[in-house]
This record gives sequence, C-alpha cells and structure tokens, in this order.
Amino acid sequence: AISKSQLAALLDRRDIAFELAPPPQPPQEIRGTFRELLERAMQERPEIAAARANEEIAARLKTDAWAQFAPSLAVTGTGRYNDPPTNSSGEKRTWAVALSLTLPLYDGGFRYVALKDADSQLRQARAQTRSQGARIEDELRRAILDLDSARALRDEAEQALIVSRENERLIRAQFAAGTATQVEVSDAESALFQSESTALQQRLSVQLAGLRLANAVGAFDVAGGSW
Repeated sequence: AISKSQLAALLDRRDIAFELAPPPQPPQEIRGTFRELLERAMQERPEIAAARANEEIAARLKTDAWAQFAPSLAVTGTGRYNDPPTNSSGEKRTWAVALSLTLPLYDGGFRYVALKDADSQLRQARAQTRSQGARIEDELRRAILDLDSARALRDEAEQALIVSRENERLIRAQFAAGTATQVEVSDAESALFQSESTALQQRLSVQLAGLRLANAVGAFDVAGGSW
C-alpha cells in the first residue's frame, strides 16, 4: 500500500485503485553526473521553461517602456501630376517629401510609471526563475541521494537473502541428518520468508527512487507513465 501511494504521487493520482504489472522491458536507467543531470533538468523541466518565458516577456515589456522615451520620426511624401502644368518650370509632375521628428517632453509621468512597473515585473520574473532553478536543483540532489540510499539497502537485503537461503538449506540438511529440530527448520523458513519480503520491498524502493530521479530530471512522462 505504501509503494502504491508513492507511485500514485509520482503519477499525480488521487487514489491507489490500480493494479501493478511488470513492465514489458525494464525502464532505461537515468545516468550521468550531477552537473549533467542538472543541465538536462534545466532544459526539460516545464516549470523552468515557463519561468524563462515569463522573464523574456517581462524583458520585452521593459524594452517597450524604454522605447516610449525615444523620439519618433515620421516621413511623408506627396506626388502630383498636372496637365497643363501649373508651375513656371513647365513640369507636369511635382513631388514633395517631409520629415518630422517628435520628441516627447512631458506626459504627466506616465512613461516613468510604465518603466518602473516593467522593471519591477522583470526583477520579479528573474527572481522566480532563480527560485525555480534552486528548487529543481534541490529536488534533483535529494532524488540522487534517495536512489543511492535505496540501492545500498537493496544490496544489503540481497546479501541477507543469500545468507538466509544458505542457512535454511543447512538447517534442512541437519534436520534430515537428525541434528536439527522441526522448530529450527520453522525458524529458518520464517527467516527466509522475511528476507525474501525485505529484498522484494527494497527492489521496489529502488525502482520508485529511479522514478523520482527521472521526474526530477524531467524525463518522466506523467501522462504516459514512461521515460
């Protein structure tokens, strides 16, 4: 039940009313150094992508706010054809080009307010990006530590299982030779069963830790349940 609850949390499910089945093939293990995995997470995690998009939008808004302080240049042109000509030179075609430069001087402080708001939004967006990056880094670090710990516990459980199997075999041999009691056989069988259960649980813990690492990297497809 605990393993189902952990898996449901990774799958973003609110219930554990589902059955587990062995995968058709073992999932690909996430490998790489911490720096490599962090770089991959920063590229694939949707949260950091959204934060960077917001930062880019805020930067554009600030650029637009600065643009309101720049002068505006307008170019106008006119052309005319007169037959008969109306000027003294006798030209039937006349044209004119005009340039106008407008420099904003005072608008009641609207531009400064807009610039201040845009700068505030940009600083907030950058802080959000840094916060998301720090959270992802911490999540990834914890996932790696959890996976390493789960692997160590699994290896210990596998070694204990080997010892329990050998002990159960020896006790049975001694019982057959008349040097062990039925109680000792029952104790050996019980210890073997406990070791098998512990080893199975630790193997599952490693798989769940691998899923958490894949999720931290951004390689786990929650909708598809794969990576």
